[in-house]
Amino acid sequence: MAEMNEKGLARRKFLKRTGWAAVGVTFVGVAFVGASDGPLLPVMPFSDPPAADEGKFWLQLLPSGKVRFFCPRAEMGQGITIGLSQVVGQELNLNPEDIENVYPSTKEIPPVALTVGSESMQNFFKPVAYGAAYLREALRSIAAKQAGVEISKLVDGDAAFILPGGKTISYKELANGKPVLLDEDKAFPDDLKIYNLDPKRAAGRKQQNWGRAAMEDIVTGKMKYSRDVIIEGMLYGRVIKPDAIGGQLADADIARAQKLPGVKKVFVDKDRNCVGIVCDNPFVLDEVTQAVKVNWEVEKPFSQKAMDATLDVKKYLDADDFEHVLVEHGEFGGDSQDGSGALSKRYQTSFVAHAAIEPRGAVAWVKDDSAEIWGASQSVHFVRDRIAQLTGISDDKVVVHAHRLGGGFGGRVLCQAAEEAAFLSQQVNAPVRVQWTREEEFKYNHVQPPFDHMIDATVSENGLITHWRDSFTTAPIIFTSAILPGHIQFLADFTQEDGSPRGAQPTYKIPNLLVRYSDIRIPLVTSAWRGLGAAPNTFAIESMIDELAVLSGLDPFELRLMNLGNNHARLKKVIETVREMSLLKQKLPANHGRGIACAIYKETPVAVVVEVHADPAKKTLKVTQAWIAQDCGRVINADQVRAQAEGNLVWGLSYALKEKGSLENGGIAMQNFHQYPLARMSDIPKTHIELVENFKNPPIGAGESVIAPTPAAIANAIFAATGKRIRRLPILPEDIFS
Repeated sequence: MAEMNEKGLARRKFLKRTGWAAVGVTFVGVAFVGASDGPLLPVMPFSDPPAADEGKFWLQLLPSGKVRFFCPRAEMGQGITIGLSQVVGQELNLNPEDIENVYPSTKEIPPVALTVGSESMQNFFKPVAYGAAYLREALRSIAAKQAGVEISKLVDGDAAFILPGGKTISYKELANGKPVLLDEDKAFPDDLKIYNLDPKRAAGRKQQNWGRAAMEDIVTGKMKYSRDVIIEGMLYGRVIKPDAIGGQLADADIARAQKLPGVKKVFVDKDRNCVGIVCDNPFVLDEVTQAVKVNWEVEKPFSQKAMDATLDVKKYLDADDFEHVLVEHGEFGGDSQDGSGALSKRYQTSFVAHAAIEPRGAVAWVKDDSAEIWGASQSVHFVRDRIAQLTGISDDKVVVHAHRLGGGFGGRVLCQAAEEAAFLSQQVNAPVRVQWTREEEFKYNHVQPPFDHMIDATVSENGLITHWRDSFTTAPIIFTSAILPGHIQFLADFTQEDGSPRGAQPTYKIPNLLVRYSDIRIPLVTSAWRGLGAAPNTFAIESMIDELAVLSGLDPFELRLMNLGNNHARLKKVIETVREMSLLKQKLPANHGRGIACAIYKETPVAVVVEVHADPAKKTLKVTQAWIAQDCGRVINADQVRAQAEGNLVWGLSYALKEKGSLENGGIAMQNFHQYPLARMSDIPKTHIELVENFKNPPIGAGESVIAPTPAAIANAIFAATGKRIRRLPILPEDIFS
């Protein structure tokens, strides 16, 4: 297995793999004047951010004059390919049609960090900009040499340079029939000029419609997803797994299934706790699955009641027993009780699914000493290493081809379908497709765990929060059984992960503050979900802040602003901006209310105001309008950032009002959208977005920030409309109108 700090492919090996070695390549640099017995440890995703010079690996000038950009991030609808290609275009003076965006396979670029955590623009803006700028100046050097002029005399043109006298020399001419790659041995010069850091230049190409080509491919069906992959001789497989959590295969009757038409192989594997099916067409898989009779044994079915009892925060409060202290300063003199200036309230959320529109699928072709995978993942190199470990094949002999994801949200870091396809391919010595059904997606994918908060807080007569104790329980989100085998999970319990407590530390200046929690392992497999713990934790915090504002008789905006003290100037700015946008003081119709909530998600401050209409006659709730103010630093593509804000708002609404996981018969109860409703188009409010841009700040994450405060803003708006305080998600009509 390769070292996890592996950065690369030796350049000649890289060229051979990408097909350029055979046709000849021009290397360029810039010389500026003056300048079975599985391993003990599991495979873990590569997570190191890239160095500034790694952009060299991701760019090629093609003989056609176009620039090929191997986008180092997984594209799952967040538009990062558009944003980063725009960075390339800015540096190289290219229009969208001049750039060929590629979702690279593991043989085409060295390992990069998995695509998670709203980190793509924040961590990859600089290396992409530097790599593209370096290529531009390398081409300028070639052009100056060919034209016999001083390099300083060349002026930028569109995909070209303009020579003294007005003649242009295009990138295509500079390529001279050969691809041009950057020489990895050449260091970036100290005086390399980065156009993306120049406010005047950066504004120039923002008006281009950088997303049009991808959008046309999506709406016309031309966009290729992993389910569109067809390999000659491909078979179709399925792995039957237990419906009940913790179920163990006792025995199985496969005799009838083996005789059905189209069946290539049906087999029982007790070591892997499954039954494998391989057929020559996908349309018989359901019939064959039904013909297999499996006897699963469950020692003690895990029930909803058992999970609720395991995560009951009051039990841990009574024992004064919490595993982790996130922050502690000042003194907290015992429990607060409801009364003058003090509140003690409980806030709870359900476990929820990723519910991506595209069920996962993959094709695998495992041979004796090599393997190829076609699938969609948030980290193709992680999938590569998992497949290498599963098959016993060296990782440099495993190639994973990347595809656009139909939604990821943390649920596609692992590609279970790829592992199942590889497992089945080994059994039949042929390429095998595994395509999960919607039911499998709900039953076997990982979930966001429930959260159970108890917050004790005290506010002074002048509205300053003096004491805050937040005690909560949940389950791990990062170091979970989804990745860690049982024999080392206990080691992870000694660490404090960043998943479950994300967003749990209040942004407010509170002199006496304690935040503690326990992340208890439960049989339900949990993992990352959009924003990790930020949405449930912010729901608890911002709901309590609103309750303190009511208790103190203060405007909810004013209480928030005054308790930020002299800190968080950017958060104050977005709160003030959203207040101006929403005109909160205007008189509303009866049964209408507006609520505010705010958060800082990974350095991005955001504030959300929503308006709701609670109709007591119809017993319906409608979110009618929403206002969002967000500061994610320098904005590369405002349209994409707004789209992310809108998407997060809709998911936050869905999380607050619709989505609820439940257990039944020892397993996950919901199997399709009729049992797990999501927000629909008719639920989406009129939305107003203001991006509070500061060009001096680098780009930071915008992919998850708005989901954090949205549920609390909705709950606070419901209180304003009805006087009913809701402290449990999802908020159902009976919670409001009973």
